[in-house]
Amino acid sequence: MSLALRSCTARASRLQGSIRPILCQSSSPSPIAHLIRMSSSSSSPPTAEWLVHVPDLPGALEKRLAVRPEHLSQLKPKIDAGVAVFGGATMSKQPGPGETPQMTGSVMLIKAENEEKVHEFLENDPYTKNGVWDVKNAKIYPFKCAIRTAL
Repeated sequence: MSLALRSCTARASRLQGSIRPILCQSSSPSPIAHLIRMSSSSSSPPTAEWLVHVPDLPGALEKRLAVRPEHLSQLKPKIDAGVAVFGGATMSKQPGPGETPQMTGSVMLIKAENEEKVHEFLENDPYTKNGVWDVKNAKIYPFKCAIRTAL
């Protein structure tokens, strides 16, 4: 194997994620460099990010607290798969020490190929199925992140 190809292969194997370079640049062209192609771990359609706000139905706080374990349990595989990027409750005010948060809805960042898939995500959530979320009044915004820090 040529030095240029070994260097290219080493760089490709160090890349994080599932994207590999289409062609590595080197000062001397390699006759087999065209064999190094972009690869992906899945053939799923490209996804976009969607910022979502879903208000709670009036008087849903007790239901929300009761359904929360099921909601979080069903979210875990979606978080692990990178579909749900972040999420949390909106509140009427910041709670003081020892106060129960007065949750009024949810905000989340969802990765999906289109807005219809985001609606499906919301419709299949236990908060919707158990009368917590007011999905008819959900706001879904196409989103392009400019700054992101690790949690």
